[in-house]
Amino acid sequence: MTEMRDLPSQEIKKLLREFPQARRIAVENFLSTVSQCDSKYFAYANLDRDRILYGWNSDTYRAIRKGIEIAAKKLKTDRMVNLEELKEWKKKHGRR
Repeated sequence: MTEMRDLPSQEIKKLLREFPQARRIAVENFLSTVSQCDSKYFAYANLDRDRILYGWNSDTYRAIRKGIEIAAKKLKTDRMVNLEELKEWKKKHGRR
C-alpha cells in the first residue's frame, strides 16, 4: 500500500498553472487533504466519486490525478532519503 502526503500550496499552484481550466478550490481542497486516504488507490476512488458527484471538468480531474501521483511519489522519495540518513548515522555511531 502506498501512503500519501498532502501537497504544499506551491505544488498545487504549479498544477493549476499546468491545467488552467481546473477548478482551483476543488484541486486545493482535494490535494491539501489527500493524506487522509490510506493509499493512492483509495485517493483515485475518491477522485472518481467526487468527479461524478461534483461534475468536475477534465482539467480538474487531470490536475488532481497528477497531484495524487506526486503525493505518493514524494512520500516514497522522502522515506528513501531518511533511510539513507539513518544508515549513515548508524555507520558513524558504530551501530547496525
